[in-house]
Formats: sequence, structure tokens, C-alpha cells
Amino acid sequence: MKIIGTILLILLFVGCASTVGHLQTPSGRPEIFIQETTSEDVTNTCVSFLTANGWRIEQTTDYMVQAILPCKNTAMNFLYSTRHDRSGEGTWWRIIITLVRESKGVRMYGEQQFVSNRGTSFENRIPFNNQKAYENTQNILKRISQEIHPLEDEPQVRNKNLEPYRMSLNGERNSQKSFIDLSDLKTGASYRLSRETLLMPESELPDSLQTIKNAKKIPDGGIITIISRKKRAGILWYYIRYFGSTGWINSMALVGQSLEKEK
Repeated sequence: MKIIGTILLILLFVGCASTVGHLQTPSGRPEIFIQETTSEDVTNTCVSFLTANGWRIEQTTDYMVQAILPCKNTAMNFLYSTRHDRSGEGTWWRIIITLVRESKGVRMYGEQQFVSNRGTSFENRIPFNNQKAYENTQNILKRISQEIHPLEDEPQVRNKNLEPYRMSLNGERNSQKSFIDLSDLKTGASYRLSRETLLMPESELPDSLQTIKNAKKIPDGGIITIISRKKRAGILWYYIRYFGSTGWINSMALVGQSLEKEK
């Protein structure tokens, strides 16, 4: 019975990965056009957004961003991890965002893969392009686009009977009892974080990957005090104090957290 169950699981996964989805876009696959921007701004926004939502950046160029997220499905890790996986990290989801410069802006294309034996000569990549994967990827591209050009009519939900509008990449809502607008944290106020958050030494280092590498980590439950704020490439950054340290927090790193204002 275990063997039959394993075979069915494999067939189900392969079937889902091989049934290509279709979106109402020019190419039929995940894509979005961002007006009046540059590939540099889009690249930086992609890196900031993905990192803030738990992805690990593998590679960036002027025309591509590639990131990975651990696959936490135990059965799939068991089935697809092999002796060639020397890292012991199991399997991964990979997203590849390709940028194409056009006369009036930048077009983003997105694709996802299921990856095993990552980083070895036996690396196996399975395109994950069913309808659900396409819709998920399109949603990521849309969220990145909205970081560059926020929607003026984006709903600001403050009704106590409704959950706040903002949602993290994995679908978790920022549902604290007292709604805190992540785009309007008050100068001088202190807030308790609900997960580990990166504290950047600067908001404008030339190499985004180097910025992430040099960043300190504020632990879950850490209390930060807002000193000032500014926008860069359409992204809001907060200059904060944490104990004796100061630095910058990307507002996207707060999405999905349940912040608590300290009295």
C-alpha cells in the first residue's frame, strides 16, 4: 500500500506540473508591464520584496532575479531528495523573474520551478506551470508592481469587524486586534515585532545582496523605535533604533507581522 501511495503521489505531482495553465495576459503566462520605471528599480524592488517574504536570493543581473524558498512538504522531500543532495537542505521552490526593457517601462515575466539536488551536477528542475502556480506567480508580480507604483485606490480597511487588507505572500493576514498601518508607523513610537526582521546598515548601498549580507537580525519580539522614514525606488524604509543599534527596516519586511504598539 505504501508503494502504491508513493506512486500516486508522484503521478499527481507530475500531472499538476505538466498541465500548463493559461492567464489573460499577452503571452498567456505570468507577466506584467510597469510604466515609467527602470530595470534597476525593478530589480531592487524584486530583491527587497522576495527577501522580506522569506525567499533566498540566488542570483541577480540587470535582466533577471532568481530566488528560492524551502519546500516544507515532507513527502516531496523524501521522494525527490537523493544521495546527490550533499547540502541536506531537501527540495526547493524557485522563482525566476525576467525583465525586458521597453520604450515606456519594464515588462516582468515570472516562472516557478521545483528543484532537487540544488547546486550539484545532478540538479533537477521541474517547471511548475499549472494554473494555480501561474496565478500565484502573477500575484507576486502584481505585488512587486504595486510597490513601485502603489494603487491610489488601494483600500485602507479600518473597520474593526474586518481584517486589514494587506496580506503576506503565503496568504497570512495582518490581523492584530488594533490595526496598525504598516505604511504609517509613527515617529517616536515603539513597536514589538512578531518575527525575525533584518536591520540594514543603510537603505542605499549599491549592491542589494551585499546589504542583505551585512544586515543584523532583530529577533522575534524585539522592540523597535521609529526615528524617521523615507522612500527609495517606491519602497518605504524606516530608520529605527533597537537597543544600542540603529539602522533601516524595509517596510515590506513588516508585511504579515502582527505588530504591537508599546505604551
